[in-house]
Amino acid sequence: MSGVPSDTKRQADSGVAGNCGRALYHLDFIVYTYGNPWRTAMSAIQPPKSGTELLDMYYLDIRSHLLETAAALDRIERAGGSAQNPRLTRLLQAAAIAIGPGPDRALHLHEFLSEK
Repeated sequence: MSGVPSDTKRQADSGVAGNCGRALYHLDFIVYTYGNPWRTAMSAIQPPKSGTELLDMYYLDIRSHLLETAAALDRIERAGGSAQNPRLTRLLQAAAIAIGPGPDRALHLHEFLSEK
């Protein structure tokens, strides 16, 4: 820890600065060892992604969720899943909102599912 100022280390070791001195010593050690965490976080900000990049990023997740939903609905139907069940009807209506046209699908879906 040669890069840590010796007076900070001395204060932390002697207990003169109390817990604050120890915290500063540890912060100095972290910054010295790993670099400034705030500068690193700011440099990690990326520009917004294009629609194609977002589709590339989320395609497999969306595909997986759609397959899982379809499989669950198939299991319910095969088990004699009561078509009159209001929860099933509500889920099918929610699916129609999710694949419907227009912006703010998530907002409309959330509002629909939040209604009683």
